[in-house]
Amino acid sequence: MRKSLLVSLMLFCAGINAQTYAFDFLTKYKLKTKDPKHEGESVNYFNSDDFAYYMHLVKGPDSFRALLTDRGRMLAHRFTVTESKVKGEIYFSFTYDSSFKLNGRSKETEKRIEFMEVPGSTHQVLMKKYTSKKAKKPESEERLTLSPANKNLFRMYSISRSSEVDYGINYPGNHIVTRAEITEGKENCEVVLDEYMNVTL
Repeated sequence: MRKSLLVSLMLFCAGINAQTYAFDFLTKYKLKTKDPKHEGESVNYFNSDDFAYYMHLVKGPDSFRALLTDRGRMLAHRFTVTESKVKGEIYFSFTYDSSFKLNGRSKETEKRIEFMEVPGSTHQVLMKKYTSKKAKKPESEERLTLSPANKNLFRMYSISRSSEVDYGINYPGNHIVTRAEITEGKENCEVVLDEYMNVTL
């Protein structure tokens, strides 16, 4: 790893109803496009045994925020993130801001997902997304490169691609997605797993 990430403090308030969240894994996926202005990264904390909740970090020019999504309780919690560096290590502090209820069933859940193994490859799979259960032409295709893992970490990729809505997309087996070549209509982009590590938060 190019740098080590440590977490120093997370402050919750009574509005979270004393719910305890534990995270043991961090991923950083980078989006690469033809236009550098549209490139970005997705940093997420996960509990690798329970994907019902996860936390997404968003760093802008003037702000650094986190959104903790709890699908089990249909709640999301906003935090302000403070970043500091001590002896070469990066520390994040989280200060609770507010909470809100998540919407119920989304139209996105009506989409159909199909997986196909890429011929001649033992570590690549093609994921096709369709706008409905009956649609014949996929709205997007994602050629995914998988690397072995000690448990099924596929959901880390699918949640990172859409942190506000977890569609429950999964693929069987113990692996993690390390690269995705995505085609949506005439547009192409690439998502690469830039960093990942075990954490204690």
